[in-house]
Amino acid sequence: MPRDSNQPVHLLIRSRILEVLRDGELAAGDKLPAEPEWADQLGVSRMTLNKVLVSLVQDGWLERVKGKGTFVADRGAETKLKIGIVIAEDLQGAINNYYFGSLYFGLVGGAAEHGCQTDLIRLQNLVQDPSLADGFDGLVVINPPQPYVRALAELGASGHPMVLLGSTWPGTEFSCIDSDNVLAAAMAVQHLTEMGHRRIDFIGACPNDANSIDRLRGYTTAMGICPGAETFVHPWSADATELSAEAKDSIRARLGENNPPTALVVGGPIIALQICHLAGSGGRSIPEGASLVTFDDPGFLAASPVALSTVVQPFTEMVKRAMDEITRLCENPLATPRAALCRPELIVRKSTAAPRPHSH
Repeated sequence: MPRDSNQPVHLLIRSRILEVLRDGELAAGDKLPAEPEWADQLGVSRMTLNKVLVSLVQDGWLERVKGKGTFVADRGAETKLKIGIVIAEDLQGAINNYYFGSLYFGLVGGAAEHGCQTDLIRLQNLVQDPSLADGFDGLVVINPPQPYVRALAELGASGHPMVLLGSTWPGTEFSCIDSDNVLAAAMAVQHLTEMGHRRIDFIGACPNDANSIDRLRGYTTAMGICPGAETFVHPWSADATELSAEAKDSIRARLGENNPPTALVVGGPIIALQICHLAGSGGRSIPEGASLVTFDDPGFLAASPVALSTVVQPFTEMVKRAMDEITRLCENPLATPRAALCRPELIVRKSTAAPRPHSH
């Protein structure tokens, strides 16, 4: 069998057998050729062929009858694809987390529309025991932190269809469906500069998070092309839910300067609320003392004492594209991975205003 040097042999064989099954060369109930003969025909070892056949049995394409052999399964009732939704949270954590929860429940609904089954897998468990992936036709991994990306790449290279949702990691060969976070930060900066701001600080959420890294890049690029813009990047926090002591000290110091920043681009909604409190306690209330734009839109942003302006990720579009992509990859494991960036939306509320002169 001709071999593409960039693809593992077992994936090429799997793809060839799926073509045979889909084209009807072997119909439901037909017995497969004896493994030694078929392995010779395909030009592979019997061990490799057996590995492929086992995976096709697990995926519902074939069935083995003890003492009789391997047969083409009856898929008249259309065996449902089973998709693993992988997140670094347990189910309760997903429910309580706006970001993970929005994408997780969106995927569950989208999978139902595609006729797919879903189950939740904790990212940490999957990395520790990659065999967990064998129980699924494909995996959708929601925004994995950087330390896990290499292990996921190895899992994908072993033949498990996989889509990363909500993150883009350069240099990897995943299908990535993401919001354009570089553009999102640029939109925040443009909104502020159009109001007259030039001293705009960036406060990131988490250094291991692809979204935060992309937003910093978008901020830096947008500030770099704005005449007279002054950039300042505060220390990162360990996660997106709590400002570090170092970040708090840095923000207090900046807001207390004689010539403080007039606007803040903040990497996440929870720390944005913390910064509102921090700024207010230091006499720099939002937006009188400093304008603020953040990202995402949990309900508390609009309901906060000062409704916060934000750049929103298009979760509905992201989920739809992710489900389309994972079903495509499940149907053809040799398909080329694809990436898509979905356009975010700026929502302007009450936390931004033209800069005001400060006096001490």
